[in-house]
Amino acid sequence: QVFQNCFVYNTRGCQFYRAGEVQERKWTAYYDRHIGDRLTEGVRSALAHFRGACRAERAEKAQIRVVRVSKTSNTAVGVTVVDPTTMSLVKQYLSKASAIQALQHLSKAGYECEVDVAESGAAKFRLDAADGSGTTLFGYLWIRTNKLHSGKFVVAKAKE
Repeated sequence: QVFQNCFVYNTRGCQFYRAGEVQERKWTAYYDRHIGDRLTEGVRSALAHFRGACRAERAEKAQIRVVRVSKTSNTAVGVTVVDPTTMSLVKQYLSKASAIQALQHLSKAGYECEVDVAESGAAKFRLDAADGSGTTLFGYLWIRTNKLHSGKFVVAKAKE
């Protein structure tokens, strides 16, 4: 079952886990409507046993990922993008310049940002201002990787 892997290999609440929940609901509705009544009792029983084993596997697997980032000797300032809701890493950029390019590409692609980042100077300014302050850009925290390692950053409280 595809959605089973979404549960086992991703943290609860992340986008892939939620996609698995959607697919599980769709599969269950489709099965109940079109397939379940056509199967023999033995096949239904085997399928129920398999789904129970999948649920047990999901329950026993720890859904915590530890990401180890090796310290590099170069002088580039890495930037890490973090989902403020789940505190999971979304993306890592090896340099501030590549993070600025990403901000500009997202803006040009039509994604809505809290502030203007279309110009290079504005993107650099906004990235520096958002760095570790709890301010989000495109709904995510953008934190210098060394601040992330040291724990010197702020997570804004969720808006009610």
